[in-house]
Parts: sequence; C-alpha cells; structure tokens
Amino acid sequence: MDYASTIYKNGTILTMEDRLPVAEAIAVKNGRITAIGSDNEMKRYQGPDTQVIDLKGFTLMPGFYDSHSHFSVVGGTALNAVQLSCPPIGNLSSIADVISALKAKAQAFPTCKVIVGWGYDDSLISEKRHLTRYDLDKVSTDIPIVVAHISGHVGYANSKMLEVAQINRDTPDPLGGKIIRDAETGEPTGHLDEHAMYLLPIGGIFDLSGEGEACIQALEKASEIYAAQGVTTANDGGINKIGTLKAYYEADRRGLLKVRVTVCPFSEILEESALAERASDYITLQGIKIVQDGSIQAYTAYMSEPYYTPYQGDSDWSGYPAYSQEDFNQTVLDIYRAGQQAVCHCNGDLTLDMFLDALTLAQKTYPRIDDRPIVIHAQTARYDQLVRMKALGATPSFFSLHTYYWGKRHMERFLGPNRGANIDPAGWAKQLGLRFSTHCDSPITPQNPLLSIWAAVNRRSFEGKSVGSHQAVDVLSALKSYTIDAAYQYFEDDAKGSIAKGKLADFVILDRNPLHVNPLDIKDIQVMATIVNDELVYNSGQLTKMKSLQLTTV
Repeated sequence: MDYASTIYKNGTILTMEDRLPVAEAIAVKNGRITAIGSDNEMKRYQGPDTQVIDLKGFTLMPGFYDSHSHFSVVGGTALNAVQLSCPPIGNLSSIADVISALKAKAQAFPTCKVIVGWGYDDSLISEKRHLTRYDLDKVSTDIPIVVAHISGHVGYANSKMLEVAQINRDTPDPLGGKIIRDAETGEPTGHLDEHAMYLLPIGGIFDLSGEGEACIQALEKASEIYAAQGVTTANDGGINKIGTLKAYYEADRRGLLKVRVTVCPFSEILEESALAERASDYITLQGIKIVQDGSIQAYTAYMSEPYYTPYQGDSDWSGYPAYSQEDFNQTVLDIYRAGQQAVCHCNGDLTLDMFLDALTLAQKTYPRIDDRPIVIHAQTARYDQLVRMKALGATPSFFSLHTYYWGKRHMERFLGPNRGANIDPAGWAKQLGLRFSTHCDSPITPQNPLLSIWAAVNRRSFEGKSVGSHQAVDVLSALKSYTIDAAYQYFEDDAKGSIAKGKLADFVILDRNPLHVNPLDIKDIQVMATIVNDELVYNSGQLTKMKSLQLTTV
C-alpha cells in the first residue's frame, strides 16, 4: 500500500470542484493530493509514518491565488518606505502629519541616502490637494525625497530629488507622463504623473524593490506578509529588471520564498526574460505585462467620457493613454509573435477598447487556440466590452476593493453615480458566464484576500455606502475568483486553485466556513494556517487570541 505522508481530517474541506464541492478529509503524498473523501475513507491511506492533522472543525480550502499584485514591491515598501496613508489603511489626516512622519524617518536614519514615502491620498487628506516640492522641502533640502501616491501612478519629489534627477522647467514631458508645472513660473511643482516618475533615479513603483540583496530581503518579507493572509501563490504583476528576476531565483535557492509566485515581466524585457532560468516549483514566468493607462484616483485612467468632477478646472478631461494605438498594437503583436500571454493594465474604458482592438489584430495575425489574455483591473469595463472579451477569450481580473476603499468617492467625485455604481462589474461577468478573478493590487491596498472576497459579495465602501449592489456576486463565485478561476487565468488550474487528486498540497485553514457565515462577516474570518507543498508556512497559533489552533498528530 502506498501510504500518505499526511492526512487532513476532522474539518470542512471546500474543494472548489463542482463534482465534489465539500469533503471531510484529504490524503497527501510528496506535496500532491492523492485522495479525497470522508474521514473513514482516508483510513486506508494511513500508515505507520503518516502524519494525521486534526483540523478541529476548522475549514480547509485551496490556498488563495493572488491574480494581481506587486509582490517584490510589497516587501520593498514594508522594509523601506514610510507609511503615509489615511484611514482606513493608515492613520494620517493632514499634510502636517505627512511631514512629521517623514521627518521621523530622517531623524531615525540620519545617514540614509533617500527617503521614500508610500500611500499619500490627496482625496482623503484634510487639505484635499497634492503634495508639492515645497511641502517635502520642510522635511529636508539635503536628502532626496520621493512620495508615492496611493494609486501608485503619481509621485512627489522634493527640490533635492528634482535636482538630482535634473528635472527643471526645460525638461520635456516624457511619453505617457506629465511633469506638473507652476502656471505662472513654469517650474516643476514636484508632482509627477505616470511615466514622469521614471525620470527619478529611484524610478517608479516597480523599482522600489531594487535588485540583489535588497530585493532578496524584500522577497523574504513579502513571503511572510502573503503567507499570513492565506496566499499560497502570489503575483508580481510587472517587473522591469532582469536583476529582480535573478533575485527571485536566488531567494528560492536559499529557501526564503514561503509562497509560490507567478511573475509577469514587462514587455520591455520580453526577450531577456525568455532567457531566464525557469526550473523552479516556486517561480512561474507567465504573462507579459503592459500598462496602457493610469489610475482613476489620479485622473490618469483613459476614459471615453470626461471625469465627473473636472481635473484642474478642465471639464473635458478624460485622462490619456501611455501609448498610441499604433505603438500599442505593435507591443501586443510582439507578445503574440513570441508565443506569450498578454496581461494588460486597463483602468479606463477607452483603454480597454484599445486593448480589445489590439487583441483582435494579434489573434488574427498569430492565431492560437487558447491564449487567455488578462485585463487587469477592468475597473470601468462596459457590458458591451465584457461581451467582446468573452468572444476574444479574454478574462478580467477585477480590483473589487475599489468598491471598499474608493467606491463612495468614485460615485461622488471621480465617475459619478452611474459609472461609479458599475466599477469592477463582476455581476455582469457572472451573468455572461465570463470567468474572472479578484485581487488586492498590493501594495496599493494591503494584501487581504478575505476582504477582497467580502467586497465582491457586499460592494460597500468603508464609509458604509452601497456601491452598485447589482454587480455583487455570490460567495462561492467570489471564492473561486481567488482560487480556481485565478489559477485558470495563468494556465495553472491543472495544479492549483482547487482540491483535486494530483494537485499541489497548497491550502489555507480558516476559523469559519465562508459559505455558512453572514456575508457581512466574511472579512472577519481569520486565517488559522497556511500550507504550501504540504508544509506549514504560517500558523496563527503564535498570536494570543488564536492559540486555540493546534495542528497536531492524532
């Protein structure tokens, strides 16, 4: 008899498989699931060396599959950046608070070469405005300082950082970005939109994790953060340096990756990434990332209609794309010619039109049976666009937490009541039979799959405002959007995303069954343990209030 190495029993097991949605026990050998059934049925797989894990009535399900975030940047910001968010993420409320937090960093690390702040939100801060170089000069005029907006699509630099980057009144706007200037003097205010951030020596959001040892440390830190949230496969949705990818393989070699990661290189390093090392059970290279517009919160997403509230007095403002349709088409064609999967950031609906047009051309030029292009965010996708996506075999990855963190402001400021109520339209996708995933886009928002699932089901802002309840989905669909349907998008549904024979033993254990609690309580469910490759990588038993969990051999 080929006995199991581990048996998990005495709990509720949600498989995400339609044929057997619930089971009592599973058997695992060599990191793979070998059998599923009742507690009694698993006895036949129990040998003298089998470890039997008593679930003590808790719920076990496939580990969460993060369909879009910036894994390495999460670690980098956690280690190096000053948190500058307003509630509900942080606790700052004024620009004076921001300056104090940055000054504290400068005083604590007087020899630091640069100060990085993260998460500033001009729409929640009491002054309701963007930062300027003069605000940041109050922290230091000797140390370069850069602050990232909560959207990740806007940056703010002090005078020293602008000097180091040689950004002045004569510096032209880069393609796909804008240097905001004083209306009277023409001098840069320190506010940089989109690709203008890449003019800084520290670069944009995707450079914050760096390379080499700094990146390896960031990956180790991110592993801890994601594992604590029940994530067993994370995503790095856009790396722009081969050095970052090399750091991934070195971190894996050292055993520092607690969770698996799907890495999507940017199209700029398409050819180089094709030559990178690929032999790893913990690192999957899948999907080539393109960013074609910005963020609605930053007024840089490319919309077919103007923003609800004028931007800087311009009532016709509708954002802008990163690239022309011709250049964008060529980028997508290059991805298809290389036989790769296209993964495109599309927040504005006009950007999504551009991507669907590019996909139509690419699929005609380089046809293949199953290409699964992914639309990241698809925040303002229209119904007709979802119909078109289904016809093209594309799938959306919704940032459903927009409804929680920004839903009220979208309806009242950025998009208006009608467009705002239809952001992240999972309800329409479900109606059309279009598979979709949901994500947290960390570090834009904290990695918290259960809150994201809660948002897709309840669609309420943190202030308590309903945000298009007609776009809500049932709990099971939301769970699948963070497990099997997310794995499907990245061609990994044969090994991940559900509990089935032959699949990887990657699980999360929850203190309650999400299908049986009040939907409003889903966000309060606790992750008790996270298991990757049949190994415990997170155990909440170390926390006082969760000591009731004891994974023991019985």
